[in-house]
Amino acid sequence: MKMSEQFAGAYLKAADLPHPRVLTIQSVTQTTMPEGDNKPVMRFVGEQQQLVLNKTNAFTCVELFGDETTAWHGQPIELYATTTNFSGRMVPCIRVRAPQQAAAASSVVPPPSPAAPQGAPLPVPQPTPTAVQPQPMQQPPIQAPAADYPVDA
Repeated sequence: MKMSEQFAGAYLKAADLPHPRVLTIQSVTQTTMPEGDNKPVMRFVGEQQQLVLNKTNAFTCVELFGDETTAWHGQPIELYATTTNFSGRMVPCIRVRAPQQAAAASSVVPPPSPAAPQGAPLPVPQPTPTAVQPQPMQQPPIQAPAADYPVDA
């Protein structure tokens, strides 16, 4: 049993993400933190813990889903743990990105070519005509250099 899992807080931290996780955004609301600042907090479908958005993650979401947070509702997002430089030290943090599966699924796949009728001959590709046919290279005959010294015959 992991004790860190027994006392999970209200907000996600990097240690909660040993592997990247794809979650669905339920909502984003403004929340007053214990320090008194108002911060955007992202809630996820079926999850207890929430993600406090920092500028980096908020701007990544803006790039992915647009500036209006209501457009983020229902969108899949991948959370992963990494590190960042904070006050001269490398510290753990959470980052967000478009899900890896979504990126692969959204790539354009050409439609399959229609199947040839049963027993029909397959088309034979024809060579495409070219404007100029390549010619073999012809080299001039090799000539011996002129001698600057007498040659005995």
